[in-house]
Amino acid sequence: AASVYCDGLEEFHVNRKAPAQGTPFLTHKKSDDDEGNEERPKQKPKVNGVTIVMIDAVSRQEVVRSMPEMTKWLRAAARSSDNDATPAVAEFPGFTTVGPNTIGNLNTMFAGRILDSTYTPPNRKQDSDNALVSLLMRSSDSQQEEQKERLTYFLERNIFALAKKRNSSMFTSYISGLCEDAPQGYWNATNGTSSTGFGDASRDVDVRFVTPSCHESYGVKESNFEGFNNIWRRCIGRDSVHDQLFSYLGSQTRQQMTKKKPFLQFMHMLEGHEGTHTVLQQTDAAFVRFLSELQDDGYFSDGNALIVVADHGCHMGPYWELATAGAVERSMPMFTMLLPGDVAAAHDAELKANRDKLVNAFDVYGTVLDLLGADDAPKFPGLLGAISVRSLLKNLGERKTCESAGSPREYCALTDVCQYP
Repeated sequence: AASVYCDGLEEFHVNRKAPAQGTPFLTHKKSDDDEGNEERPKQKPKVNGVTIVMIDAVSRQEVVRSMPEMTKWLRAAARSSDNDATPAVAEFPGFTTVGPNTIGNLNTMFAGRILDSTYTPPNRKQDSDNALVSLLMRSSDSQQEEQKERLTYFLERNIFALAKKRNSSMFTSYISGLCEDAPQGYWNATNGTSSTGFGDASRDVDVRFVTPSCHESYGVKESNFEGFNNIWRRCIGRDSVHDQLFSYLGSQTRQQMTKKKPFLQFMHMLEGHEGTHTVLQQTDAAFVRFLSELQDDGYFSDGNALIVVADHGCHMGPYWELATAGAVERSMPMFTMLLPGDVAAAHDAELKANRDKLVNAFDVYGTVLDLLGADDAPKFPGLLGAISVRSLLKNLGERKTCESAGSPREYCALTDVCQYP
């Protein structure tokens, strides 16, 4: 760990090595087939299904502070090496951002592309979401053509479309605690339809669980004390929103496992998206129940992976506005993968080599495709030129600078830090 001092007023610990507060990295059971056969080349296994749980606006440090039971569960899982049902835990403390907000990071996670190469970041205290929406709605013909090209690229190269292209029987789903049409809300277009999701439902996303989040008591109210930005408790009816999302995702997962179908599921949680950090604390027990149920149902032993990731750290409230540590954490979101033991064992060297490197949403995109065997995407245009799809299951090579990671310097963890002594 490196101690960071900013203006002589604060001390902040950036964990670059295996930390006492972090999760032990990548412990897995060595299979009987490996004994005495270390020199024999083998085909590396892929997973049957991938579930991504994206917690909006949560740093790696915030998970440790606000979700102690989940942190404890991950540590226990990482230390366990004698149970096939227990996943291998791979944590990446060098995970950083490519943009200032959800729009700037989530689209890269979905489609491996930074939205706009000409985007100039606003001051951190400005409303960056509105600034980006305004940028997208500029009226010149060239800008409209650029926007159309970006949308077309997204609809063709998003993880759901590529997974379906790789395996037509792949079940895909998008579950959200936010009442928003994703293409319309993030890319200012609906591709000629009014449905929520990623283009043609028959091609991309089989199930979209968004409508409940549009309930009049939640999805259409926006204040600090009601609706989806409530800083007290977020409910639809008598149940917490996060409980309903986890219940639906768990039921859907068991159904696909019973059917023996490959799947790609994405769930977007909003509970970290507020400045007091109290709503996130309420999800801790529910998250642990969800993880335990997956393990008990044989999710990991059946060859499925779970990715728990955030788009960025918190960018609201006094901790972010007034503390340098809060500003640093904005660029250090959580990223942890829970992998089947055989997959982790097959990629042990690569995962360990990549652990302390700068990684970002480009790598999440590439890793998801690699896990599903759909990693044949070509080079794509990025902010810093052509950046090839990168998977954490392959050695990433040198990653000592923001440029080499593909993260714009203004959003990269290394440049948010005042001073490394």
